Amino acid sequence: MRVAFTGHRPDKLGGYDLNSPYNLKLKGRIKDLVKKVIGLSKHDSYEFYVGGALGVDTIAFDICRELKEELEEEVKIRAVLCIPFEGFEGFWRQESKDKLKECIDVADDFVIVNLLEDYYTSNIKYTYQKRNEFMVDHCDLLIAVYDGHSSGGTKNCVDYAKRIERRILTIGI
Repeated sequence: MRVAFTGHRPDKLGGYDLNSPYNLKLKGRIKDLVKKVIGLSKHDSYEFYVGGALGVDTIAFDICRELKEELEEEVKIRAVLCIPFEGFEGFWRQESKDKLKECIDVADDFVIVNLLEDYYTSNIKYTYQKRNEFMVDHCDLLIAVYDGHSSGGTKNCVDYAKRIERRILTIGI
């Protein structure tokens, strides 16, 4: 089974500190949902597509890594890190860049979406949507951490998943 994640950036969540009470609670909610999906779907392997951005993407990647260790006897879990283009993290704080590098180093697979012919665009702003489309195109289920009304990448990703008739589970914030 293939699962992709989408969700808000730190400014709409608990900030940049992944260990803030808000972000830890959100991480628990996401992890509980992923465990339910694994328990109910009963597949023997899972491939998780994570976008590599700050916020929900970073939290989701950590969850995939934790579950890979926790459930290694029960299921096979692969984490696929999908970034929009090389250097997209250029303006991030150093600790966020370090976190991305850590994710790249431990990911089971790594995709630079803008290098793929079917997802290439010369418009840098559109590369984020193309990254989201790649993840949704390759998943069976989208887990969206979404407030249900904000415009932006998460809404666009959810709308795209609806258009191509993917199953969506939403965690409201």
